[in-house]
Amino acid sequence: MSEGFRLDHLAVATLSGPDALAFAQSQFTLDFDHVGEESWHPCAWCDPKGKALIVMLASCRESDIDLVLPKSQAELLSTRLPLYAIGRTVNIAVSEHAPGGWNAPSAHARPLSWDEQRSLEPATATLPIDGTASSVWQRADLDQRIPWLSGQTSARHLPQSLGLEALDGLSFSKGCYPGQEVIARVHYLGKVRYRTSLIDFGGNPLPEPAETLRDPEGQRVGELLWGLQQDGNARGLAVLTVDCDAGQTVVSDGGSSSGQVLP
Repeated sequence: MSEGFRLDHLAVATLSGPDALAFAQSQFTLDFDHVGEESWHPCAWCDPKGKALIVMLASCRESDIDLVLPKSQAELLSTRLPLYAIGRTVNIAVSEHAPGGWNAPSAHARPLSWDEQRSLEPATATLPIDGTASSVWQRADLDQRIPWLSGQTSARHLPQSLGLEALDGLSFSKGCYPGQEVIARVHYLGKVRYRTSLIDFGGNPLPEPAETLRDPEGQRVGELLWGLQQDGNARGLAVLTVDCDAGQTVVSDGGSSSGQVLP
């Protein structure tokens, strides 16, 4: 594997201008008053109902905010986020270049806040494509339960159900942002009914994102977020009910695939 490599499944956006930090603070679940230039932190942009539209990684760079997100959601960010920037001096730009990754600490990039053995560079045109290294990176994201979203899974889950609280990507003490009242109400007065879980599908097909998952009795227990099929084995990250324990069998809607919930 090369030292650094392009992550072509991801995209980079940058918020710049005098109001970039205040704008990010008003839109995303992360408390940017406690985010420096040292690392990348997970966060979400939510709709008014508190459902996560996009899960991203964020890092500050002087007065700018760098965001890394799934490439498939870059258009959603670039077209909808500016609608909330009226009255603020902020520019929102999506780079034509993919971010660069290192499966080791690197002086050229900033580490991930939850995994300092991996590093990320905002956007680069010089790093090579390395399919093996990229696969290792994506598998690490999966095993560490990073809840990447897509068009199928956007606006379906609260950030708590996506595990963002455990990843330190969700603030309950900062000011308002879209969906904050709903998210805070669930935190202080309600109960989180879903959580992320890894599922080993073995040699079975990987279900589609947002495909319903059921227990052997046919009761709905959740849905798939994303997953990988590598070396003939499929593994996925799902949002399942909190009482769906490790070792339980889940079946995809229609019975085309089945797997076991991992610890």
